[in-house]
Amino acid sequence: MSHEKEAADVCASRPGSIKDGVINDISTSEALNLYRDSNDDVTAEEARALRWKIDFRLMPLLCLTYALQSIDKNTLSYAAVFGLQENLNLKGTEYSWAGAIFYLGYMIWEFPTNMMLQRLPINRFMSGTVILWGIVLMCHGTVENFSSLAAVRTLLGVFEASINPGTMLLFSMYYTRAEQPLRMGIWVGSAGFGYIIAGIASFGIGHIKATLAAWRLMFIIWGAITTAWGLILFLTLPDAPMRASFLTEKQRAMVVSRVKDNGTGIENRHFKVKQFVEAMLDLKTWLLFLFAVTSNSPNGGLSAFQGLIIKGTGFSTLQTTLHQMPSGAVQLVACPLACYFATRFANCRILIMLLALVPFLVGILGLRLISEDKPYGRLACLWISFSYTATWTLSMSVATANTAGHTKKITTNAMLLIGKLLPSRLCLLIKTVRLFATERDNLGNHITESSLLLDFMQVDPLSHLHKYHMLLEYLTIPLLAASLPITSAQLDLWAKKAGLKYFGAATDSPGQRERAGYEDAYPRYDAILRDTREFGQTTPTNGQKWVFTEPEKGHFNFTEGEIVSSIAEETGQYLRCHALVWHSQLAPWVETTDWTRKSLTKAIQKHIRKVAGHWRGRCYAWDVVNEALNEDGTYRESVFYKVLGEDYIKLAFREAAKADPHAKLYYNDYNLESPGAKSEGAIRIVKMLQREGIKVHGIGMQAHLVAHRAPSLDSQIAVMKSYAKTGVEVALTELDVRIELPVNKTNLAWQKTAYSNSVGACVQVPACVGITIWDFYDPFSWVPYVFEGEGAALLWFDDFRRHPAYYGALDALQNATARCGKEGRHRC
Repeated sequence: MSHEKEAADVCASRPGSIKDGVINDISTSEALNLYRDSNDDVTAEEARALRWKIDFRLMPLLCLTYALQSIDKNTLSYAAVFGLQENLNLKGTEYSWAGAIFYLGYMIWEFPTNMMLQRLPINRFMSGTVILWGIVLMCHGTVENFSSLAAVRTLLGVFEASINPGTMLLFSMYYTRAEQPLRMGIWVGSAGFGYIIAGIASFGIGHIKATLAAWRLMFIIWGAITTAWGLILFLTLPDAPMRASFLTEKQRAMVVSRVKDNGTGIENRHFKVKQFVEAMLDLKTWLLFLFAVTSNSPNGGLSAFQGLIIKGTGFSTLQTTLHQMPSGAVQLVACPLACYFATRFANCRILIMLLALVPFLVGILGLRLISEDKPYGRLACLWISFSYTATWTLSMSVATANTAGHTKKITTNAMLLIGKLLPSRLCLLIKTVRLFATERDNLGNHITESSLLLDFMQVDPLSHLHKYHMLLEYLTIPLLAASLPITSAQLDLWAKKAGLKYFGAATDSPGQRERAGYEDAYPRYDAILRDTREFGQTTPTNGQKWVFTEPEKGHFNFTEGEIVSSIAEETGQYLRCHALVWHSQLAPWVETTDWTRKSLTKAIQKHIRKVAGHWRGRCYAWDVVNEALNEDGTYRESVFYKVLGEDYIKLAFREAAKADPHAKLYYNDYNLESPGAKSEGAIRIVKMLQREGIKVHGIGMQAHLVAHRAPSLDSQIAVMKSYAKTGVEVALTELDVRIELPVNKTNLAWQKTAYSNSVGACVQVPACVGITIWDFYDPFSWVPYVFEGEGAALLWFDDFRRHPAYYGALDALQNATARCGKEGRHRC
């Protein structure tokens, strides 16, 4: 082959750069002249010296840029820990969108940025975008609401879009196929270095006493550093080898000569439709694209939510910033190590990618199997899961090493990067955002990744492992598939599998549930409350009671109840409404008025019509009358009973049926969990209403239990069945199980048994439709304020570890599902 023909092939993967003896691209002309003047007799020392010279010039610039990109992109996670959500009053999924919209801008701009990388000097374009994203990052420190945050996040994604494809192009220009994987690994690993630096810096910034919020300072400081670095890049980052000023004329010719065997070209500034079409029709392109989708599916959650995940396990704000550093260390080690082995063992990159998935699998399984009372064990698994970045790194080196032609290369790079960004964005678009992908999702992606890699072996002519494809697939896929039945612990998900309508929790508005020293817990608390895999129903603990809804006679206020109701509507949870007529938490005017039978009747009618009418059509059920009975089954001497007798119960149910005709109407009381005089009194009320032709649909068992003397499983089943014989449904409406303080293993074991028995009874009685716990977070429980020396009655401790009782309840749900099988619990 002539020097002219070889040089043309170096510049572009097709001989179209030289046609009919006419040079049609300046880059081709420059490379052709260099190649013509090159001397093939290059000593090993010269080659080694050239490689070191390229490494010392190119690698620090690219690695520090990527580390800054990692820091800047993930500053949002650190900012969230320091109060960004609260300061900007972000609601619902707005924080999730703030993280996602960065990638949306990045993804939309990926093809345009690749086109500009082809047409413009690569060094000027990349350094220019770094300067711009630094300026945009500083603007993050000035935002005041979600709209302005979304705008700057989108622009940040646009300007950061050049770094990945630009770096991949520079690697293909300067390094041979054998040299690329290790450099690629060091480069991607440098993002881990960014995590470490960001953790240290955030810890320091958190100690700064300034008028500006710490999260605003973070954006401004890192933005200024990035802008300054962009100016340094503008002066130091080299262009294509033919114009690299840091190389001598001979060394530039040596670079052109040494990469000719790659068969992938150096540079061509003409967009070639033929190569674009070829890339889009190439099976390898689509396999790499699909691998990028699956291998990066954890990326959005890990990047944007790592800080909140760690803080949610009970660590302080400053501890959280430090605990994010080891994940960076994992990435810093895993990526270069995987790429070293890829360089050490020729044509084994796909196999090494398969092996690199193993630590990620270990991390995900650990998150599933290690209980939340071992936070450091779970932290270690979270850190290990960041090893997934090694497979992504190798996939980029596979793309650069297997794609010939400049247009085809930028097309493949763009597809790969879009695949990287796509999965977590799709989750948002279909409104399935979660704080962290479930273990089952990640295991499913793990299987898909493995299958795609095995398929790539079949079509990659460079992989000499393709003949072992079937053997590897038969060994790998069943092993991974065996892990799929493992799923996360989620109460409502398993309740529905067991045949219940819901497993829910009561809650108050922030104003009602304030407890000194727990303000920092609100974001984590709200995230759990809104997780519809845990809770499929919610109840306003206090906001719909008389004292809040009609504080003054004839003046109604629904604000407190609406705060909780809006959560149910935003998440799609059932809303259980509580309580229309109750002797306690009445407005003072109700208790002090000198009532006549007529005036009290009108007051009850008006109250129910207004309150139930306000929530008409929104409540699954209403607790119409609450706690009307004494322990011996007689009526409580409430203000309502003293004036109207048992007629007040009839009146309340009759008016509730008119005001909210589609809601289930319940009588609700405590100590109804065992057969006895009080349970018989509840049955008597139901039968009385039925005789009068008044609608009544259910009996609510509050189930405020004491761990060491809670009713047995059989006792609760028996009493539920006795209620069901009246033709009404049953629900556990306010379940909690208090224990003596301080907490110890014995009373936690009693509590676990009590929860298991109550939940187990409900799932074994077809009439029992659902379970509501009376809040889920110990600091917000009513128990310590009423029962001195007792508490810890719920399922999450104050550091957000789950009680053993959580797993007792979960086991009862899972056992019911296993026992009943596909036929459903009503056939058990």
